[in-house]
Amino acid sequence: MAIDTSDLDDELCTWPGTRSLWTRGNAVDQWPHPVTPLTQDLVLANQERGIGVAFDQELGLLDDPGPWSFAGCFYGWTCVAVEPVARMADAIPGFSAAAVYEQYFSVERDPAAPEVPRRKLVNPLPLIPLGARFARASRSFPRRIARYRDEGARQLRADRTRDWSDETDGALLERLDAAPPRITAWRVPLVLSNVIAAPQFEKVTAQLRTLDDGDGSLVPRLLGGAGGYEVGDATAALADVAAGRSSLEAFVDRYGHRGINEYELAATPWADDHDGLARLVDRVGTRSQPAGRGAQARAEALDELRARTSRSRYRRVIAKLGRLDEQMRLRENAKSHEVMLVASLRYVVREVGRRLADRGLADAPDDVFFLRPPELRTGLERGLDLHDVVTRRRRTHETAATLDLPLMLEVERGHLGPIPPERFTALGLLPPAPEPTEVQRELHGLGVAPGVVRGRARIVSDPHIAEFEAGDILVARSTDPAWTPLFLHVGAVVIDLGGPMSHGAIIARDLGIPCVINVKRGTTDLQDGATIEVDGVSGTVRVVDAATSSTG
Repeated sequence: MAIDTSDLDDELCTWPGTRSLWTRGNAVDQWPHPVTPLTQDLVLANQERGIGVAFDQELGLLDDPGPWSFAGCFYGWTCVAVEPVARMADAIPGFSAAAVYEQYFSVERDPAAPEVPRRKLVNPLPLIPLGARFARASRSFPRRIARYRDEGARQLRADRTRDWSDETDGALLERLDAAPPRITAWRVPLVLSNVIAAPQFEKVTAQLRTLDDGDGSLVPRLLGGAGGYEVGDATAALADVAAGRSSLEAFVDRYGHRGINEYELAATPWADDHDGLARLVDRVGTRSQPAGRGAQARAEALDELRARTSRSRYRRVIAKLGRLDEQMRLRENAKSHEVMLVASLRYVVREVGRRLADRGLADAPDDVFFLRPPELRTGLERGLDLHDVVTRRRRTHETAATLDLPLMLEVERGHLGPIPPERFTALGLLPPAPEPTEVQRELHGLGVAPGVVRGRARIVSDPHIAEFEAGDILVARSTDPAWTPLFLHVGAVVIDLGGPMSHGAIIARDLGIPCVINVKRGTTDLQDGATIEVDGVSGTVRVVDAATSSTG
């Protein structure tokens, strides 16, 4: 049944030309909430252009990327277009459309379906030139990430201390005009890191699974404990602040651009959320989980592997793991320079909003987030009254936030709805099991970090105000980097949305915390305060005892 959007204004929806498949699953890490119109135009649209540049100009996988081919925005909700990615995956050695469907939708191929031949691109490249393009991209994107990170850090330090009231309207507009091409260019290395890491992750994990003759925990243990992720380093830096080994100012200088919903211009990063940052320092200072548990689990898994494989095979496994570790770090850490760019742009936008409100053109400074770039220019230059358009868009944004979107969507103009079973069948896939008509005592997802833990479920929507006791189990709709400090305080993590390469899965594996992801209905079917058991290998979440009380 289609979702009722009759009360929403679809002015900012990027409708596809035909009914097609979309998912929130691989968008939720970066866009956990509906985006504001200004964020859609300045950030999301230009990131989409960067995806096209990466696939077309860098990798030669497309003739015409087109507008909004890979990401879409429907009433502010950001989704990923699955079919274009699946078609390209068939042209990448070691990857496939089936792997894309499994990673994005967590569905399996129908064993009774006829074998589907690999799809060909309109103008397929010979394998050797394609390999050369991938090799060139592999060499270049780490250097670009490092260069953009240095540039972004310098710009952000200057913008944090700048007296914005001294800037002219023209200077602010110049900064706004300069943002789109930079956002597009800075998106490219992140896309390349994803494209290169995904088939490598798929290939290495498949090979490792052939070596697991135990309970299935070998692969996730080997994938964890590598370290080197910026958000993990930020958590360790918070602990240094709490212990007095470092200053809060030094932390903000290095990590202050990160935070909840960090790509959204209307969001508040750690540098500007003083109360939230203070709570994080206190929480990390009293953490209950050992930080090195993931590394220990990996060492034990390597010992097991060494004992039952030949020396040469063991060395090959170590080499493959090392290469995969490096790619996964690059993929995860590549977000940081983009977030710096958004953080700098946020200062410009806030100053524009303050001026529009001071001049009576908007009711409040944060009305600026509900405008589009040409309207900002007209407002500053000609004094255009913006009250009505802000009111209309703000109403749609607030209403859209209440929509219960499924993980998997079938979309066309004016239609958002779940993907019908026959659409999966036509793709040679097993449709997901129907949603239960009543609350279940057992949920099933994807086990991504091993271990079996029993504890109290804590349903959390805001990581800054959540309170935990030792052994509690975090249950969330999705997580982004700002949630990482919470992982050190819980016995296990259960996440509604995401896949094996999503942020929550990567960090849980690295820290050695049992995690089940893509359970879809954990935040709705589990009761806060209930005793649950989480199996991070089988992907099962079982209710042991219903909640008798909750501490909030």
